[in-house]
Parts: sequence; C-alpha cells; structure tokens
Amino acid sequence: MKNISFHRAVKIGGAKIRLVFICTFFLLTSCIGAQSTQPEQKTYRFPLELNGIWVLKVENLQRELVATLKIKFSAKKAASCIGGDWRNIIVESYQTTDESFFPATEPLSYELNGNQLKIGRNQICDAYLNLSGELKDFYVNGEYIGFGWETKKLGYFSLSLSE
Repeated sequence: MKNISFHRAVKIGGAKIRLVFICTFFLLTSCIGAQSTQPEQKTYRFPLELNGIWVLKVENLQRELVATLKIKFSAKKAASCIGGDWRNIIVESYQTTDESFFPATEPLSYELNGNQLKIGRNQICDAYLNLSGELKDFYVNGEYIGFGWETKKLGYFSLSLSE
C-alpha cells in the first residue's frame, strides 16, 4: 500500500512539476516576445543624420506660420551663454512676416543630446530664445520659448530634412 501511495505522490508531484515548467515556459516566451515588439529608440549623431539642408518653420501661439528658414547644421562650436555642447547653424535663406518674432538674422546654434534637439539664440545672455523637440526619423516638432529672467511660451516649430 505504501508503494501505491508513493506512486500517486510521484504522479501528482510530476504533474505539478510539469505545470510549473509549462507556466514558466509561457511566461518567459511572452516576456521575450514583448521585448522584441518594442520599437528601438534611435540615437542620432552629427554629422551623419544632420547633413543636408533642413527646413525650419516657426509658428506663433495661434499656429500661424511666421518664419521659414533653410538651415545647415555645422560641427563648429558656437559661442553661448548657456552651458552645453552648442554648435553653429548656418542660415541659407529665410522668409518672415515679423522680423522681431524669431531671430533669423542673428547667430543660431543647436545642441543634440540623444534624440533631443535644441535650437537657440544663446549669445544674448538672459534673453534666450529656444526651440526644443525630439528628433524622429528626420523630423522634429516642438515648442518655441523665451527665457532668461522669466520663461514664456512663444509658439511652436517644425523641422524637416529638405527634399
């Protein structure tokens, strides 16, 4: 009788072990599958991805287009009152309906930190103008702000690689 009880215990225990093994297998495969379906975040580097001519469009708070610039990103270090790794922007051409809204004729610079791109007028200390957004597949959308003694949202911008 002890042999039968032992046999049942082994049979029941074996079923439990199989159940635990199957659950573990499904749990692991579902985790691996979930990891592979997440999009890979691309890190952009200069100069490879920022080569060419880019079109920068700056809008006011009412989403009206105020300035359009064609720019190139340079590897040359820029003068800046803000800390960071700021590089020069070369303005190839621009059109604006309000010269005072966005400083197309003043020195502009950019900083690329991972996928975060910032474009700014950084040489006038405490009167900074800044465009900031996330670079995704050669396109950026973001906000236009002014800051120094206070921060003020001024509008929006988009940046795309020219065709």
